[in-house]
Amino acid sequence: MNSNKDIMRYLQDYLGEEMTPTVVSAWFDDASVVDIGETYATISTTSDFKRGIILSRYSEPLGAALTRLFGVNFDVRVVVGEPQSPVTQKTPTDVDKNRYQFDRFIVGDSNKFAAAAAQAVAENPGKVYNPLFIYGASGLGKTHLLYSILNSVKATFPDYVIRDFTGETFANELATAIRTKTQEDFRNKYRYADMILADDIQFVGGRDFSQLEFFHTFNALYEDGKQIVVTSDRPPRDLPVLMERLRTRFEEGLLVDVKPPDFETRMAIIKSKSIRAGLPLSDDIVVFIAETITANIRQLEGTVNKLDAYRNIFGDLGIEDARRAIGDLIRENPGINPTPEYIIREVCAFYGLEEKDILGKSRQSEIVLPRQIAMYIVRSLTGLSLQNIGDKVFRRDHTTVMHSVDKIERERAENAKLDSEIKMIIENIKGL
Repeated sequence: MNSNKDIMRYLQDYLGEEMTPTVVSAWFDDASVVDIGETYATISTTSDFKRGIILSRYSEPLGAALTRLFGVNFDVRVVVGEPQSPVTQKTPTDVDKNRYQFDRFIVGDSNKFAAAAAQAVAENPGKVYNPLFIYGASGLGKTHLLYSILNSVKATFPDYVIRDFTGETFANELATAIRTKTQEDFRNKYRYADMILADDIQFVGGRDFSQLEFFHTFNALYEDGKQIVVTSDRPPRDLPVLMERLRTRFEEGLLVDVKPPDFETRMAIIKSKSIRAGLPLSDDIVVFIAETITANIRQLEGTVNKLDAYRNIFGDLGIEDARRAIGDLIRENPGINPTPEYIIREVCAFYGLEEKDILGKSRQSEIVLPRQIAMYIVRSLTGLSLQNIGDKVFRRDHTTVMHSVDKIERERAENAKLDSEIKMIIENIKGL
């Protein structure tokens, strides 16, 4: 798929899965893709009448097809004739990778296997655990381990060519390469590296072209004995949109997970981060934080920063001061320990609904899906039983909750747009 003509053919095939050949032929036989940007595609047609029909009836499925193909959300523009000059896109700022080091990663029972595997890979890249697949929820240290490998290998093997990227970045760069006809440069950039580090690879899965390109990149490196490290929010088996051969490749390596830190690990993390911040904390304060903030490492770090600011303003920091500071933090960010009611409010806010809609009996599709998403997120973030969620929160039988949770789990793995929406809702809830 090296040309705009190939992309147009893909769009026609995609539309043909849901529409009759007559419909596709009537509106798209004389249409063509004339411009591909990083977040938009411009399609040219032959008349204002056809332009209006395509925009009103088919812009949404065309956008879905492009998202599936390239792995990024696309706006569809339709013109009669040639497009106007594209708008220059801004490049997002890179993260500060140098601060991630193995000696700053606090090891506990929840992550010691992943940490040991990452260090082994850093010491012998391409020789052990290839590929290394690290998975776990947001804020638990996957990215820390990934960039610790990067910095360790750079220090030990300074001549290594290392490419680190996110699944979204890979898809964006590929879209740009297709638009500018520089696919060969794109492939050389990744396929001739000594090591690749791919963060959040789930954003490649489900997008046909970027997924296929990553598979060939993976194969080229793997066959040359080059190291591959991948992170994801789920294990390969729970990413069913991945091509079977790519999932199999991942599973041939070492799969390691990182879980939420236990109480002792949370205490160690708090002490480490407070020492680095120059913030002396008494044991009772450390215990209080570890008992109160339980979701992830990122929130523990935010808590220490809040206490440091509190100390700078008010002087000495005692346990009651810590309680007030933590209390303020929880009120500012209820997502630290979200209640079902808080989750439902966030889902309603995201979809523009009222709480009575989610908790009511309406079977309208625009309400049913958000209701099922709310059940799924309540189950994921609170740990409540299906029985409690059904009886006490949604006033429904627990089998309804179970069906909703299973349905959203399956559809999230297969539908990139839905997965992105749920991630945004969860980030809103957690205040990330």
